[in-house]
Amino acid sequence: MKKRFLTALFLSTAMVGGMVANAAAADITFGGQLRPRFEVFEQNDFNDTTDPTYLISTRIRLNVNAKINDKTSAFIQMQARGVYGAGPAGVAFGGLPGPIVGSRNSAVPSDAVTDVGLHQAYFILNDFFGLPLDMKFGRQEIVLDGHRLFGNTGWTQGAQSHDAIRLDHHHGEHTLSYMFIKGTEQNASAPTTIGANAGGANVGGAVPGPGIFGLGGCGTDIDDNCDRNDHVLYGNLKGILGGALSLYFVATDDNTFNTPLTLTAGGLTPGSATPGTGVDVDNNIYTIGLRQAGQLFGIDYRVEGYYQFGEAEGLAAAGAGALAGPLASAVAAAAPGNALAAQVGGNLANYGSGGGSGVDRGAYMFGVRVGKTFNNVMWKPSFTLWYDHLSGTDLGDVASNDWSTFDTLYDTGHKFYGYMDLYLNPNGADTAYLGLQDLAAKMSIQPMSNLTLKADIHAMWTETDIEGELNDLGIASATSAFAALGATGGFAAGNTTTVGDLDSHLGEELDITAVYAYNPNTTISVGYSHFWADDTFHYVNARNTSATVPPNSTNDDDANWAYIQFDVKF
Repeated sequence: MKKRFLTALFLSTAMVGGMVANAAAADITFGGQLRPRFEVFEQNDFNDTTDPTYLISTRIRLNVNAKINDKTSAFIQMQARGVYGAGPAGVAFGGLPGPIVGSRNSAVPSDAVTDVGLHQAYFILNDFFGLPLDMKFGRQEIVLDGHRLFGNTGWTQGAQSHDAIRLDHHHGEHTLSYMFIKGTEQNASAPTTIGANAGGANVGGAVPGPGIFGLGGCGTDIDDNCDRNDHVLYGNLKGILGGALSLYFVATDDNTFNTPLTLTAGGLTPGSATPGTGVDVDNNIYTIGLRQAGQLFGIDYRVEGYYQFGEAEGLAAAGAGALAGPLASAVAAAAPGNALAAQVGGNLANYGSGGGSGVDRGAYMFGVRVGKTFNNVMWKPSFTLWYDHLSGTDLGDVASNDWSTFDTLYDTGHKFYGYMDLYLNPNGADTAYLGLQDLAAKMSIQPMSNLTLKADIHAMWTETDIEGELNDLGIASATSAFAALGATGGFAAGNTTTVGDLDSHLGEELDITAVYAYNPNTTISVGYSHFWADDTFHYVNARNTSATVPPNSTNDDDANWAYIQFDVKF
């Protein structure tokens, strides 16, 4: 027994010593983060008959960074996030993206807790094959410039990363990059079994069940035609107008609206829920644009603009239901014989047909920011003005069979459109696809070297003036919204809103934040936000719904949100 113990001890010591030696040779470093956040969570509750939710969410990360040699490195980041006490069988909480798996209910043992996942895991090969290219391969965050189109949504506890391949070429102060993002893998394209997929179940998990006619591993989508792929060309040129110019071209091939090609006794059946009748749904986004940011004459500035074209058959079909509130119900209430109503009504039905509808995409976004920081003044005050404009789809677009709502792709919307996160949907659904305008003023001071106080005020509008749209349909401004639009328009009996109240104004949001650097590794943040909601917001945004009170009822309310967050990094 003693001999075996000594042998085991020797082997363990040798193993640990070898691991330490290898770690030293590979230059391995460890890091991590713990970020609990207490929230008074009411920003999704615009009903004055309900109370806010109080919760503590958390992010826990452990990082390993390995410099293997002068040409090879790797990075692995494990992550757990959740809500304290959530359970007992797992909770999908609306404030956090994705399901929270397992139980965090401390009233029972933690045997079911399975909330640890892989946030990032990639390797980098410098001077790939002797070329002036660096390749990053694996699960990774992709952040370009100010997060406008590509960000990591770092405020959310889960954040966002991608299965991607990135190639970077650096020349002086200039960078050229290509990125491939596998956004969605909806099916199993391999004609053999994969791991535990011996029954032919779908690798992506979206379409369960065995393969057909012995094609194990293929699931039900034989032609692998339900995926989303993004191709990004990006250039950053420094030294221009006191800053840097960035150029973008993004090709998004989104086939997730397709129904899989299936095998039946009659042969192959293309993308349709009804065998023999379906066609592919064209839903592509091509984005071109530029961003110029820097400092001129002591003024910080940013100017950017983007245009999108392509097909929108899939999104138009999905959005037709949402447009039914602000548009279809209005068409039904239009004056008899109104030509616009007839054309819009017919095209709304065409929107919903999906594949073959021929809906074209034409959308744009632009933003401007100017600001000044007075570093030589007490408390270093900073003032910033900015304006963002995202195009939307209106009656004229529907009449022309066009889709004009800008898609923000993989942006960090929390940074731009208010901290209450009321307009995060990248497709524009949070304004019923009617577009968004945001005029903001931001101020900050530093009363202490380790304390920053911030105050932001946003004024929000849709791009489309809803009252004007309804007037074009022959509906008078003095008409009761409930009488004109009814329940299908999102109104309940007793609501006093008139058509004249439904202009483009959504409301105002105030964000107040205090950030305190407790020590070099720990930051404490405290925030409070309030949103003053106008009638138009309640009309186009579904966040004032509840299980018992219909949207846009007499119980419409403003919303508050507050938090305290500790962020410890090592």
